[in-house]
Amino acid sequence: MAKDKKTEDQIIEAAHKVFQEEGYAGARMQKIADTANINKGLLHYYFKSKDKLFFTIFSTAVEKMLGKISELKKYKQLEAEHNRLKKMYAELSLLHHAFKDAVEKKL
Repeated sequence: MAKDKKTEDQIIEAAHKVFQEEGYAGARMQKIADTANINKGLLHYYFKSKDKLFFTIFSTAVEKMLGKISELKKYKQLEAEHNRLKKMYAELSLLHHAFKDAVEKKL
């Protein structure tokens, strides 16, 4: 039997809820199965142990967190580039005014 992504996602969502409510030590596979509206045998077909299920949830959370950190790094890089461009604009503006004044004095 092939594993169904929808069922797997349903289990992960239920397990996430149970782990949040009960903590790792208090979470039971039967409670996760009940919350996911599946039988315990199907739960064990998808995830052989509570450890593997928790690892799946934990690693997904870490991946999301790393993605957010990556976004923040990009934002910081953009912010640095923006500041650099503002400085260049200010310098060009000063040069423009100096050039304009020099031209007006020669006329």
